[in-house]
Amino acid sequence: MNTEENRRRIEGVLGDVAEKCRRNRALVLTESDLKCQVYSALMVPREFGELANTFDHGIRGSSVHTETKFFDHNGLLRQAPDLVVTDPRRISITQRLDGDPVPSKGFHFDGPAILIELKFLKRDGRPSAGTLGKIEGDIMKGETLNRRGDIDFHLFVAVFDRFHHGHEAVEAIFDRHRRQRNLTCLYFPGGPSFRHRV
Repeated sequence: MNTEENRRRIEGVLGDVAEKCRRNRALVLTESDLKCQVYSALMVPREFGELANTFDHGIRGSSVHTETKFFDHNGLLRQAPDLVVTDPRRISITQRLDGDPVPSKGFHFDGPAILIELKFLKRDGRPSAGTLGKIEGDIMKGETLNRRGDIDFHLFVAVFDRFHHGHEAVEAIFDRHRRQRNLTCLYFPGGPSFRHRV
């Protein structure tokens, strides 16, 4: 699942959603709306949208999931990316793939995965320090999973800006993490400010 081709396809889907948001400025009002738009767009392509057999005999599942928790380097379920794309054949809801019982989260998967963190900048002005800190925190989730060393993943951090005021601040954060392996950072600017309309 974590292949160059799938990463390109996901980057294309994110770009398509960004363009749809630019053309329809009130399509997304909240970050949850954005997650729904991206989820829906990921479920369209044949490879991600069709149900497939899981590890469990006779049980089918999807490649795309939301808020799927991962264990951090301390063994706690603290890492929950907005979206995860993985191979359904590596998912089980009845047992771990090694035969042990499923963990408390109620499922287990161990295949390669593509993780997607989304941020939506909705204000007509520079993003707040708190918002920028959340973007950095999303990137740090990838560093935490890298420290575990047992997960084959690629992390997308995609920032959608309704306007275009966050570009410099967001790019500065991205620049600090460019050397992080398994990371793609994307910034999608929106349209012009409404404050300057006549």
